Amino acid sequence: MLGVTDPLVEENRLANMVMNGVSPLLVPEIETVTVDDKLLMVAKVSPAGLRPFHVTAEGPDQGVYVRLGSSNVQADQWTIAELHRQSEGYGFDQMPNHHDRLGLDDDAIAKALPDRDVELAKTVLRLTAEDQGTTVPTNGGVLLFGRLSPTHSSTPTTPNMAGRSAWPSMTTESTWKASADCCQA
Repeated sequence: MLGVTDPLVEENRLANMVMNGVSPLLVPEIETVTVDDKLLMVAKVSPAGLRPFHVTAEGPDQGVYVRLGSSNVQADQWTIAELHRQSEGYGFDQMPNHHDRLGLDDDAIAKALPDRDVELAKTVLRLTAEDQGTTVPTNGGVLLFGRLSPTHSSTPTTPNMAGRSAWPSMTTESTWKASADCCQA
């Protein structure tokens, strides 16, 4: 451990390197600490909502890197898209599902959430979402309560999209009780 000889110069150099080399703007907290009579610089980067950050010179499509073990690897387009979704505060299960043509099984929702308002449950539990002025099922809604097509098998080897046969634990009273308290009729 060598330490730094002029912490103010090094702090300024590091701050400029981050300001000019990373986009969108990243503001690390930089401080100098003494360890074994040596001055060290500590840069703390707090989570920010504008992810993903990228190397400015490489651009937002090529300059995003993620940690993989002890290495930094270039992120692919799917990882970048997931980082964007995470920064917006929702995940795959809350995204509108535009491929579902059968809708949600309201009877299955009512059975899983007895004495609850089904329409309120769909909204509060994010089983549906507003998209371009239309209410559509979310991916999570389809996975849990999507209607089965007449040709769809519900054997244990084929996931039942309504969650009743293939994933029975997802509709048990204990699973839903905590979430369902918000949906009292």
